[in-house]
Amino acid sequence: MGDINQMFWSKNRRKYFRAVPEKKHPVLLDINGENFIEMLTAVSLSQEGVGIRVPHGFKGCEINNEVELVLSLPYPINQSILIFGKIKYINSLKFGISFNKMSSESKKIIREYIQYRIKDEPFYIRLLYLLRII
Repeated sequence: MGDINQMFWSKNRRKYFRAVPEKKHPVLLDINGENFIEMLTAVSLSQEGVGIRVPHGFKGCEINNEVELVLSLPYPINQSILIFGKIKYINSLKFGISFNKMSSESKKIIREYIQYRIKDEPFYIRLLYLLRII
């Protein structure tokens, strides 16, 4: 059996690793777009985007709609940052937003959070993401 990265990486279209926030320390999002304002929690976060689940769905949201996000990163970062992005994925109650405009300081803060989560995240969670089970 080969290396696990080689077995699954070719199926993964993502350029950056996605970190899963801790349940006791969620990543909070204030999303402002055309005809909606929502406060939600992130399901996953990478350097290039965020995955969210919206219990009630978004009516009127379309792929490539631009949004403004205030991303509040929990412990140990404890900072909020402003990011501009686009809705890239809509499937039932799941949404994916890609970041397209943020400061270099915001990129650094997100990278620090992801490094913290990668260090503490159990391997099986990463494997489930690679397999696209979660």
